[in-house]
Amino acid sequence: MTIAVGCPLCSNQTSEKLFELRNSPPVQNQLFRSVDDARALKRVNVTYYYCPACHFAFNPAFDRLAVDYASYYNEQVESPTYRSYVDTLAERLAGDCGLDTRSRILEIGCGSAYFLSRLKAATGSRHIVGFDPAYRGDFGMTANVRRRLFDAEDHESPVDLVVLRHCLEGLLNVEPVMDLIRARTSEGARLYIEVNDLDYLLTERNPSLLFHEYYRYFSSRAVDIFLRQIGFRIERLYSVLGGCYLGITACRAPATFDLSGAYGNLEAIVRQHRKVVVWGSSGRCISLLSHMSWGDEVVAFGVDIDPAKQGMFMPITGQRILSPAEAVAFGPDLVIIANEIYAPEIRKEFTEGVHFVSIQGRLL
Repeated sequence: MTIAVGCPLCSNQTSEKLFELRNSPPVQNQLFRSVDDARALKRVNVTYYYCPACHFAFNPAFDRLAVDYASYYNEQVESPTYRSYVDTLAERLAGDCGLDTRSRILEIGCGSAYFLSRLKAATGSRHIVGFDPAYRGDFGMTANVRRRLFDAEDHESPVDLVVLRHCLEGLLNVEPVMDLIRARTSEGARLYIEVNDLDYLLTERNPSLLFHEYYRYFSSRAVDIFLRQIGFRIERLYSVLGGCYLGITACRAPATFDLSGAYGNLEAIVRQHRKVVVWGSSGRCISLLSHMSWGDEVVAFGVDIDPAKQGMFMPITGQRILSPAEAVAFGPDLVIIANEIYAPEIRKEFTEGVHFVSIQGRLL
C-alpha cells in the first residue's frame, strides 16, 4: 500500500520514497571504548521521502527524543584543509556582511566554537554568543558559549548575523529559531546557513550522507522556500567543500516589490550631464532607453564593440551606434554601463574627466 505523507516544508502530499536506511546508529559520530558496547548499540531504520514540489527530502517518523544532541559533536579542525576553509569563510562573512566591533553575532549549534572564534577574530566584536550543549570549553570561547539548546527567549538584542551550520537538518523544534529571525534581528541582518546539499547527494548517488539525526535535507530550491517563509531571501549561494555542502548568505526580503522608481537615481545623474552615451546596444540598453523615452537629446549615442552593430540605430529612441574610438572622439562626460563586469575594460578607453554609472544608478 502506498502511503502519502505531508511535506514539512511546503505541506504538499508525497508518496515518493527516496531511500530506506537500515541498521543506522541513532547518532553517527558517537564512538565507544569497547567493541561490546559498540555492537550493542540500538539500531534504527529510517525511510526518507522526497517532495518533488519543493525538492526536499525528509524522515516523517523522526523522533527528536531518540537523539542526544548534548553528547557529541563532530570536529574536523585538526585538518589543515578544513581549518583553512573555516578561516576563509569567517573572513569572507565579516566582509560581505559588513561586520565590525559593534556587530551582534549568534551561532546556534556552535559545536567546538572554532568558527565562532574565527568570527570574533575577524570582526573584533565583543557581542558574540554561541549555543551548544556539547561545547567542551575549546578555543577560548567559554565566556561566549551557552551550554544548552537555543531558545528564542535567550536573546533579546537585535542580532546582526545568525549562523546555522549543519544544525538546521536536525533541528526539529525550529520555531524558536524562526521567531528569532523574524522578530529579533536587525534591519540589515544576515543569515549564514550551511547544510548538506540534496542535489549533490542525488547527483552523486551517495546515500552515505543520510544520517538518522539529520531528518531533513535541503536543495537550493528548498532553502529558498524556507528563507521566504521567515521573510529572508538568498543573497549569495556557494557550493562548498567539494560540492557536498551548500553555503547560503541571506538578507531580508522586501515586504513589497515595486520597481517603478528603479531608474530614479540613474535619471538624476543623467540629467546632471550634457554629453551622455550608453555602452551597449542590446536588450538592457534598449529596454532602458525605450522605457524612459530618452532620445538622443538625453543620451546622444550608443556604443558597441561589435563592428556589425556600429553605424546602426537603436529601436524606438533612434540613437546611432558608435565604435569605441568614435565614442572617445565624441568626448562624453558620462558613460552608462549596462553590465558592470565590463566596467574595467570600458574605463581603459577613456582618459580622466569621464564619469561612469550603472543602469542601477551606481556611480562606478
